[in-house]
Amino acid sequence: MFKSAVISFLTILLSISYANSFELIWEKQYHSGQINRILFSPDESLIYSAGADKKLIITNSNTGEKVEEYSFNYNVYDLTLTNLTNSVLVSLKHSLNSSVILFNIDSKTSEVILDLRKLFDTNMSVQNQEFIEVHAIQPDKEHILTGVGIYYYQNANHYYRGRLDLWDMNTGQWVKQIYSGGMVNNLVKSPDGKTICFSTVERTSEYTAPWVYKEFEETKLIVATPDFEEFKILRQEYDENMEFADTEVLNELAFSYDSKLLAVATDSHHYFIYDIEKGIKTDSIYSCDCYYDLAIDFIYDNEHIITGSNNGKVLIWNLEYNLARDSKTYPGNPLITSIDASAYKNRYVVADVKGNMSMLASWEISGAEEDSKEEEYSLWGNNENIQIYFKDYSWFYNVYCYDIFGREMNLNYEYYGNLIKSDISKLPSGIYFIRIFNSGRVFTEKILKMN
Repeated sequence: MFKSAVISFLTILLSISYANSFELIWEKQYHSGQINRILFSPDESLIYSAGADKKLIITNSNTGEKVEEYSFNYNVYDLTLTNLTNSVLVSLKHSLNSSVILFNIDSKTSEVILDLRKLFDTNMSVQNQEFIEVHAIQPDKEHILTGVGIYYYQNANHYYRGRLDLWDMNTGQWVKQIYSGGMVNNLVKSPDGKTICFSTVERTSEYTAPWVYKEFEETKLIVATPDFEEFKILRQEYDENMEFADTEVLNELAFSYDSKLLAVATDSHHYFIYDIEKGIKTDSIYSCDCYYDLAIDFIYDNEHIITGSNNGKVLIWNLEYNLARDSKTYPGNPLITSIDASAYKNRYVVADVKGNMSMLASWEISGAEEDSKEEEYSLWGNNENIQIYFKDYSWFYNVYCYDIFGREMNLNYEYYGNLIKSDISKLPSGIYFIRIFNSGRVFTEKILKMN
């Protein structure tokens, strides 16, 4: 209980006080409006960005220079990599004219177009029906799975509904409906291809009797096998009157690289982590200085996540201790709309509501051997400070910092129960060694400080 209380307090404290600690590699603005999705190409040499300005733009990931630009008729709402070489699924959104295109980047051709208008009642007038969510993934080599959300009204009653549908990848013909219910606002596939996950929001605003107007909202988080023979609800919330915000809209989903965990960003200050195999929530992170979060991704070590919020802040979180490790706040506090983390390096591409995209890098701390970490401590930090969390009380340990010439650095060390924290913001750039002493034992950590 003591450890939990310390961690909860530090989570709030550090999420407020962390200064900028990413290295900005490049920053560009090629879109004239909101970027809905940004992705590394499979070999990570390129960046794909989908915009509300009806453009798909390809950028060199190393230099940030624009390589190619493609224009479409409608808002490029979502973008997904496929199993095919240099092909992406492009989701276009515009009222009733939403569609999904299998787009070949090399030939600049659209191979398959899925007309999503076929899914709904075409007799309904244009005025009372509108697509508000459009997503697509490739669940297997032969099919495309679409998830949509639609808003419509009838007789002064308003509804958010949606569905999942399977399509033939070769012909573009509709195969079958997989799910019907709330608006599908997220649709992702695990890296190992064994799990499909989607989240839904179902809203109803209607007159249940003369002069009696009620509102209902239900959110769900659902996982399924690629053959859709098995479904499991990981999370379900229901709010009958919508007065107390009892439901949390799940804004973004991301699988860990080992496919074992699922990270969820919400509209209520929280991130959730789910164990897919066990079907349970394993962690909850409270981000107190923002209202809602739209972007989230796992980092390749499966032990950290990177998040983006409505206040222009990007954070890296250590999942073991629920603490923010790195932070950057963009000027003007733009809403961060999409983040993709490299599968190989400490690089992250970030997009915002104003059409800006940037490449960030974070520095690593080379930790002790894995068995030493488990038995003794964990060390992490950024260019502003370092923190060491001990399994035992911190005052049993002495900590010193040396440069590469063996000179001791004059640092102050603050002790907080199991935690030692030290400000390194005034240290010059370079390599330093942190030495930790306890009962005749010595542990050494190497850190890289970059200004």
